[in-house]
Amino acid sequence: MKAGDGATWTIWTDSHAGTILSVSKSGKSLTWQRDKATLLNKDELKVSVGGFAAHVSGVQKYSYEPDPNGEICKFTLRKNGRFHLVGASARGNYLSIGVRAEHYDYNF
Repeated sequence: MKAGDGATWTIWTDSHAGTILSVSKSGKSLTWQRDKATLLNKDELKVSVGGFAAHVSGVQKYSYEPDPNGEICKFTLRKNGRFHLVGASARGNYLSIGVRAEHYDYNF
């Protein structure tokens, strides 16, 4: 894990792709910045009435690029072995290192 690596912040059923900006010397904290994620296949997703707002089926495909104005967050390593947003509960949010995977859950 190092600056420049991709990382995905999962918040319940949504995921945000980003890039690690820096890692502490101990490796127990890091700074992350959200990337610009562009949905490439909106026309291929099927939308039908249901759920809280609608039900969307199909696999979302994105392209990613750095966003100098993207949200910046700090994460710390917790006892459960995962990185979590500083000040937030470990429930429902964590950072996956080494992957960029944007996902928006249209069903809520």
